Amino acid sequence: WRPQIAFGVQYSRYAKFNNYAEYYLRFQHNNFDVGVDVKLPIFDAEARDQAHASAADAVHAREQADLFRLQLSEQTREISGSLAELRAQQKIASLQSDLAQENVETILTQIQNGSGNPNVSPLTPLDEQKARIEERRRYVDKLDADFQLMQAEIQLQRSLGTVEEWAMQATHP
Repeated sequence: WRPQIAFGVQYSRYAKFNNYAEYYLRFQHNNFDVGVDVKLPIFDAEARDQAHASAADAVHAREQADLFRLQLSEQTREISGSLAELRAQQKIASLQSDLAQENVETILTQIQNGSGNPNVSPLTPLDEQKARIEERRRYVDKLDADFQLMQAEIQLQRSLGTVEEWAMQATHP
């Protein structure tokens, strides 16, 4: 909002072979121009427009940051919910794996010692193999649940920006 003053000086030399003297009455080959430019900022539309543009950019950036913050919060909430669900699935898979392992041990015991019930047909090695296959399938399901849970935890820590701290805690108990 301060006044601005600018000075300017210009020297020009026009060539004689252009025949300017024929077209202008008082033509001189050597010319000097001097000028003064004074700006009094009573009404500065350019500065006002720049201020409005800057204010609009600031509002846009603030709103965009709020939007990103809300998206991050929602994503974190969703991941936290799925993390609880995955923990429950992991626990179920672990229990099913333990149950299948105990089933294998029970079948082995019944094959070696008999079932103790004369009305039940004795178990065969085929039953043992089926139980072992089921136990391995349940074990793979448990490993898959562990892996999915670990992926979800890493994704949550990454979205929170604390994956390095989480990894350090996991490696150094």
